[in-house]
This record gives sequence, C-alpha cells and structure tokens, in this order.
Amino acid sequence: GFELPDLGQNPCMSSFPQISIQTLKQLTVTVYPCQPLDSMLVGDGRFWAHLPALLECPDNFWEIAKVATEQEMEDLIRTFHAGGQLGRMRQNLQLLVNQLNSEVEARAEAGREPAGSSRDGVPGILAQLRHATDPAIQQQLREKLLTAAGHRSAAEADQRNQAKQSVRSQRGQLSAALQAASAIETAGMGADSLGRLSQRAARASKVDIQQMAKIQTGCEWTGTEPTEDCTVMLETGPAALLVRAVDPEIAEQNTNDFGIDFGLVAGNSTRNDVWLPDVIGAADGTADQIEALQESPFTRQETVVAIPIVSLDSAQNRKLVFERLAAAFGAGIQLPSMWLVALSSILRTLDDKQWAAEDTPVGRLLDWFGNQIMRHVMLPAGHKFCPTDRSSIGEALAQSIGKAEFTQHHPLEGTVTAASALLRWGGPTSASVDHYNNCVIARAHRAVPQEFLSWSKNGDPNAAGLPNSVTLWEAIYTVRAAGQAGRVVPVAGSHHAVVSWAGVLSTHSRLSLDRWVANSRRPGGADSLITPGTSMVIRGTLSQIVSPHLSSSAAVTAVAKFHPVCASEFDPETAGVASQDLVDSVLAKWLLWARSPMRPLPPFATPYGPSVLYFYHNRTQGGQVTLMTQGFEWNLDTPGELESDSDRISRLTEHIRTCLLYTSDAADEEDSVDLGGRRIIKKKKK
Repeated sequence: GFELPDLGQNPCMSSFPQISIQTLKQLTVTVYPCQPLDSMLVGDGRFWAHLPALLECPDNFWEIAKVATEQEMEDLIRTFHAGGQLGRMRQNLQLLVNQLNSEVEARAEAGREPAGSSRDGVPGILAQLRHATDPAIQQQLREKLLTAAGHRSAAEADQRNQAKQSVRSQRGQLSAALQAASAIETAGMGADSLGRLSQRAARASKVDIQQMAKIQTGCEWTGTEPTEDCTVMLETGPAALLVRAVDPEIAEQNTNDFGIDFGLVAGNSTRNDVWLPDVIGAADGTADQIEALQESPFTRQETVVAIPIVSLDSAQNRKLVFERLAAAFGAGIQLPSMWLVALSSILRTLDDKQWAAEDTPVGRLLDWFGNQIMRHVMLPAGHKFCPTDRSSIGEALAQSIGKAEFTQHHPLEGTVTAASALLRWGGPTSASVDHYNNCVIARAHRAVPQEFLSWSKNGDPNAAGLPNSVTLWEAIYTVRAAGQAGRVVPVAGSHHAVVSWAGVLSTHSRLSLDRWVANSRRPGGADSLITPGTSMVIRGTLSQIVSPHLSSSAAVTAVAKFHPVCASEFDPETAGVASQDLVDSVLAKWLLWARSPMRPLPPFATPYGPSVLYFYHNRTQGGQVTLMTQGFEWNLDTPGELESDSDRISRLTEHIRTCLLYTSDAADEEDSVDLGGRRIIKKKKK
C-alpha cells in the first residue's frame, strides 16, 4: 500500500509517493458493468430490476420482492414516481392484491362441494328435501341438512384461514409497496382534499362540462330508444331527463373510498336524489339548449346536465352518458363507480317518486335506462364483483349476490339494492325470487353479530340504534334487571321466538329490509323475513361476541361455530330450514348462567331474583324448568330397578311442594322448615 499525505496540510507534489509504471500495471481494479437503461439495483446491489418489464407484467413484482429489501422497495416506488409512472404502478399493485383475494376465495370455494357431488352434502340433501313428501323423512333431512351446513361452514372457514396464511408474506410485501405509494401521493395533496377525497379520485380525470359532446350530434341513434312526449316542444321522440348536481360535500362523499367501494349504497341515499320529472326531446336539440341554460323550464330548479336515454351498446354513447353522470354525482370526477351510484339512484327514484311510477313517462324511461346499464356497462377484471373476468354489471351482480361479497362484506343496504336490481332487470341466468330473498335473509342474519360488535366497540347503548345486549336478550327471553345498571338476566323457561327485527338490527337495516319486501311484493314488512333460526343467531351472538376486539368477519365466523343452525342461516342455500321446535329446544338448554351445582337445589333466575322454587335440569337432562310449588310427576323405584339421582331430586320437589302447601307448619316451626325430610336450620340472631 501507499501512504498518501494529508490533503488538509496543503501538500506539494513531492509529498506524494513515486510509483513506477510496473507497479501501476500490477494494481487490480474492479470494473462494474454499465447500468442498464431504465433499471435500478436491488438485493444489496446483486440484481438489476428492469422497470419497464415490471410495468408491462405485474407478476414480475414477485421476483423482485424475493430479493429486494423494504427500503429498496420504497426506492423503487419513488423511481416510478419520478418518472411519472406511479399511477400505473399502483394499478398493477392493486391488481396483484385482487389476484391474491381471488386466490383466497378460490381456495375457500374449493371446500364447498359442487351441486350433486354428494348425496350427503348440502346440495344433495336439498335435492332430496325438495322431493320428499313424508313429514318424518322431511324432518330427518332437515336435521341432516343442519349438520351438513355446520360442517361445511367450519370447513370453509378453515380453508379460508389456511389460504390467508399461505399468502400472508406476499400480502405484506404488497402492503409495504402500497403504503410507500400512498405516502408519496399524500405528500403532494393539499389540505382541502387530504383525508377527504379518495386517492383514487385524486388520480381520476375530471370532465369539463363546457367541453362535453352535444347530445343531438354526439349520440348514436339506433332507433331502439324509447320515445316519449317532450314537455317543452310537445313532440314525440327520443328523450332525455334533466338532473341536478349534488352538493359539493355530497360529491366528495360519492368519491371517497367508501363511495367508490360501495357505490350501490352511496347512490341509494336521499343525498343522491338528482332526477327531475322533466322529459325533454333529445334528438331534436332541445336537451342541448336546456342543458346550456342549466335550469329546469318548469320547476326553475338549477340543473347541471341532461341524461339522454339511449342505447348503451355503443361505446360512444356510454362515454357521453358517463361524462354526464360524473358531472351530476361526482363533480366531474370520472370514476367507474359512478355507474353503480347512478343505478342505485335510479332504483331509489323508481321506488319513491310518484312521478316515476310504473305507468309514467319518467318511470318507463328510467326503467329502460337501468336495464341498459345492467346489460352493457362493463366492470373490469379485478373488480370485487368480478375478480377474474370482465363482466357486465348484471352478470357481476348475479355471480356475486350469493357469495361473501354481498352476504357478509357489503352493507345490508347494498345487498338489498343488488337483489332489487336483479329482480327488476334480471341477470344472465334466471333465478327465483326465493333465491334473492334468501340472499337478503342470510345478509340480515350476518348483520346481527356485526352490528352488535359495532355497539360493543362504541359502548353507547343508543348508538345509531344498534342492537345491544339488552335488546337482544329481550328479543328471545323475558328478562329481569341485573345488579348492575343497564344489564339484564333472562328468566329461565321464558324463551320465545323472535317476532321483530326491532332491537335486533339497526333502524337503517330494518328500513332496507322493508324496501326489499316492498320490491319483491311479499306480504308483510321486514318482520316477514324472520325465520326460526333468527333466534339461534341472536343466542349465538350473545354467547360468542364477548370482546370488542374482533374483526367483523371473525365475529360472523364465531357465531357460525355456535351451532349448525347459525351456519345454515348464514348460507343462502340453507337459510330458513331450521324448525322452531329445534330452536326452542336449544334455547331451553343453552343457559350458561344457570349451570349451578345440582345438589341439593340450584338457585334459579326468576322475574324476582334467584329462587329455589324453580328447578333447572341441565342440558344433559333436557334443559327443562320445574316450578316446585306446582308439583311434578316422577318415577319411583320398581322391583329390580333402583331410583336414579334425577328421580330422587324429583321426589324432593314433591316434598317441597307438599310442605309449602301447609303454611301453618312453617309458622309453627319458627327456627326451621321441613323440606321433604331434609331440615334447614336457621340460626338465631344473638
């Protein structure tokens, strides 16, 4: 080696060592290859990541994730941001997330036996039940079905958990990359939109109302459009409907993450009531002229656009209509979820507005327009309704209405909206009203533990009308007040079938069920959807949800494990099959708080507090309740057969009854009362 002088001492040329040419030739130098174009080092400098290949094929992410550190992954995201490709990279990451979700669901679905695969499986038993005529055989099949449903639910839960564990590391890598992308995007957002608009909305393009194509010249008129009388020109022809723009804060709610993920829920709100009863000509230019005025010629209400009622089979027509829907519902932000918001808003208008009734011009136009959205508007592959293939909205809803997306993850209001849309406009395959009805019932049952969990997290007994421990106990038992304020204890033997959703579901959920009953033209209100198994779901919720530190999905899984009836009520295929007698027998036995020592007599909860006059026979003995003062018929010893323990307790009950009938005996015995040969001594106070 050579010793170099300290440069801080201002060395001169002679201070440096002299090196011969021969010495220089003996030095070894490491030569690094040139950095390939559009690449960066990962794996502690061992590998080059080719950035264009990562954008073109999202699956290449997994190869990089095998060698890249967390810091290198963040640097990779920053590199895409610097090159203006962060939005595309984020889409790729979201696509990979959807693929993992689809993989988990596919593995869980693999645990479900296909129709007709087994005579002893749920589909096979259901098929037998449809053809059975003997009541005894029907009852056997129902019991067999409940057991099979419970086994299937447990198997699917285990399968899903295993699938989640298998992709846990991959999900963690994607999460780190997405968090880095979010941090970079958030850093550039202003205070006005930070935490309000979705980041997806911030990346979406925005339509300029002044630059939108004219309806008269921009639409492709096919001659299949419905015709109505224009209320301005009084001429019959293709029509348009005027809409007003939602308020800015409502537009932000429609474009936040909840509004994007649950467009069917957002659009159903009265906040998106934008349709006006004005029918104006579309093909003759009247709609364009009134749209330019931005005011209804009849009601003088402020409007924003006119929506032409045209065939959406044409890409040109879909683009023209989509821009106007985005202007109306999202302040011009063009998000695919605007189609779902508009579809839900159309359903709400058809249900609630008298001027949009079935036999009115507006009603006919909106009904036809909703059908066009269902048939011709496509959702991209990777959407939660169609995770694998690109599908129309109608196809996607039909495929997912009976799956976890709508029976568990979507709010009940969204499930009702999807079922109502399929009932009105149909799907690619025919399905009965009962099928959609069972999907709604299954979603309502899963909402019971979910809403109870929300209440337990909140702690406020009156929070948003959510069900709480008191209202749930009151739904299936007669109760008495417990020692602590706000708590109750159910009275033994007072179990009964639930008769109303009040106190079981939130007010908002009950209104959604009322809307479904009205749309499906079923007799009665929301309470007509209650099944015998509803009582079991309530009992399972009270037993299993004992901690607020659960996820919504974990709460449903816990209740499903309480009893096979609960698992069957969560499944659209088996909802409602449990009999009332079966549920009553379980409610009578499942009294956790009454499991006391059986000798000599257990205390029992009554409307007035603990009492030895009520006797509880534990679950192994039928879970029955005996009122001791009314006596009971018991078996005694017979020749060759000894009296059992339960018989002895029964005879003791009779002795107590006889003793209590003669109150004079009790009065004479100031210090003791004879309880059938067993004397209880009262100690005198000194």
